[in-house]
Amino acid sequence: MINEQCESFHYPLLAVRRKNTGELKLEDSLLSLSPQTVVLSAIKESEDAKAAIVRWWNPTPHEVSANLSLHLPIEKATLAKLIETETAALPSSQKQIIETGCCGITTVRVEL
Repeated sequence: MINEQCESFHYPLLAVRRKNTGELKLEDSLLSLSPQTVVLSAIKESEDAKAAIVRWWNPTPHEVSANLSLHLPIEKATLAKLIETETAALPSSQKQIIETGCCGITTVRVEL
């Protein structure tokens, strides 16, 4: 697959501490996303500083069921537009299955 060949040129993700001063173990995980066909493109603080944004895209020509597992308790989860406005409520569950259309982008807004 062309996307896999392109991804082989990328450097691995590097965790950078920005605002918190607490300890964060390197072996802990914030989230997991599968299958490997979806590409995680962002994990960031929302522009209004009230939530976390998780974004991925599906480079395949087929719809994919993306499995998002958050490893922290959440208060609220919603689908969102690229500008981070909420579009649809999701179950307040740490495990989400979200359909991502062919060549589509999915943004999830999570309040912890």
